[in-house]
Amino acid sequence: MNQDVNVMAAEIIERKVEKEFSTISETFYMLTMPCFILLFLEMLINVLMVHNNLDSLKTTLRFPLEFVLEHGILILPVLLASTVYSNSVVSIFTTVVLLCFTFLLWNVLDNKNKASINDLIILPVANQQVYITYFRSIVLIFSGMVILAVDFNFFPHRFTKTETVGYSVMDAGVGLFIVSNAIVSRFPNHEENIVKVAKNIFPLLILGIGRYVSVIICDYHVNVKEYGTHWNFFITLAVVKLASFIIFKLSNFKVLNVFFISSSLLLIHQYLLNYGVRDWVFSEIEREDFIVANREGIVSALGYEILYLFGILLKQYFPLKDQAYSIIDMLSTLFPMSIVFMMLHLYFDGVDPISRRVINASYIFWILILASAMLLICLVIEIFNKIIFNKELKEKFRISLLLEAVNHNSLFYFLICNLFTGFINMSMDTSKVNVLNSFVLVFSYVCFVNLIICILFVNNIKLRL
Repeated sequence: MNQDVNVMAAEIIERKVEKEFSTISETFYMLTMPCFILLFLEMLINVLMVHNNLDSLKTTLRFPLEFVLEHGILILPVLLASTVYSNSVVSIFTTVVLLCFTFLLWNVLDNKNKASINDLIILPVANQQVYITYFRSIVLIFSGMVILAVDFNFFPHRFTKTETVGYSVMDAGVGLFIVSNAIVSRFPNHEENIVKVAKNIFPLLILGIGRYVSVIICDYHVNVKEYGTHWNFFITLAVVKLASFIIFKLSNFKVLNVFFISSSLLLIHQYLLNYGVRDWVFSEIEREDFIVANREGIVSALGYEILYLFGILLKQYFPLKDQAYSIIDMLSTLFPMSIVFMMLHLYFDGVDPISRRVINASYIFWILILASAMLLICLVIEIFNKIIFNKELKEKFRISLLLEAVNHNSLFYFLICNLFTGFINMSMDTSKVNVLNSFVLVFSYVCFVNLIICILFVNNIKLRL
């Protein structure tokens, strides 16, 4: 009898591990696939625009050509893989990788002015960290896409945010958004003051309060188990910005001190979760006062702050602008760092299962693993695009229009995605829309939002929020 019970228990544990590994793998495929599609896109744009002198076309002619090309190669496959063909993610991922490397090999063999081995070791001096633009834009575009798609029935339930513990694509999106902001944040100095910081976070507070008021007025349904009754992600961003300044001030603006403070906060946060806070957040107690009503937002804010600080620390290992990239140094730093993050994730996941709702230690290191892996892929893409084609292209090398545009107005892009998502949800019952109409609607929404952001970029308009 006991033997049968043990066998059943072992089978349950094995199925759980297999399911967890499958979810982690699928999440990784979904988040890295845009990077490989991006590689193909960048190579194609460079070949078409530069080799065929299409780059000399007037903006009025080049803009629609590039816009259609990018949405056909980058947006359409990612949307299909995350919705209609979600059960074939691995097959799509493999096909895209093979397609990218085939195209790459063809260009290398066809290239008459090949780069030397030395060129591959030291990337040329650049005034823009292209791989960071890739990373930030992919995170933002993918996040903007799924926040609407999730409201339709054709979006797989396994990709939606988890209620308590576990892994999902959307769980990864919010954490990567924090890291994408951290890696472009300037390390503050002694000249920074609270007035300056207040000016920066004031728009975020206005957006947060505005979102809450609009939700009440429009009677828009929100899941209170995500951030709470009054809290939202904009308020979290404001709190993170303010708390970061205070921590930098306490650390005397020294990187090593920030590392010790963030590590200490991580251990304190995890200790509190283990000894009652997690159970309090997950409980069904009435939301009577402000703290209890917003317990998810308040508790997760500390986790987001720790993740943001680690993101800033991660940035310290990146080369500065106008500085030659040492590929060997970059790869030898990011790869071991990913291994360390993986080991820490596995350890803390054994102590407290991963939870996006409370942003525990396991979740923080999982996001850092994904961020490191994606940055590595984006860095490799930049290397290939700048060197493999032709030495002559170094001066002409161009980033895709869409990616530059999204990175140029990142917070505004996130804002209009939220606004249009809310508008569409209030205009119709998304749960009753069939698959074809759902796909057309979401794809049209993505194209429209991207068109707005690209027009702003082409006209050199940057909206500071």
